[in-house]
Amino acid sequence: MITVRQIVGAFCFNGRFAVSFSEVGYLARRTSWPKLAPDFRGQYWLVTGGSGGLGRQMVWTALQAGATVTAVARSPEKLAALGAEASAMGLVGLEVECCDFTSSRDSAAR
Repeated sequence: MITVRQIVGAFCFNGRFAVSFSEVGYLARRTSWPKLAPDFRGQYWLVTGGSGGLGRQMVWTALQAGATVTAVARSPEKLAALGAEASAMGLVGLEVECCDFTSSRDSAAR
């Protein structure tokens, strides 16, 4: 049987760390983190799912840091929009490739 003392003890123990793993802890600690200035010049990146979400963010970060990036996605329309946006921003080094890696036939054709 769990006692009130055990519950209070568990709450006190875990309560010490709860704030650290919340947004409050993140905001408080990020002020002491060093600023990152990535340099990816000379690197070649292949980003699958590069037309949206995390893949798109990886494409932008790598391009801004000087990498040559091949963004692969299933949608030619989204890839065209990605290329147009990169050109409008003055980013160079982007190549796009339309491929569905879930299809072995499509993957083998590439």
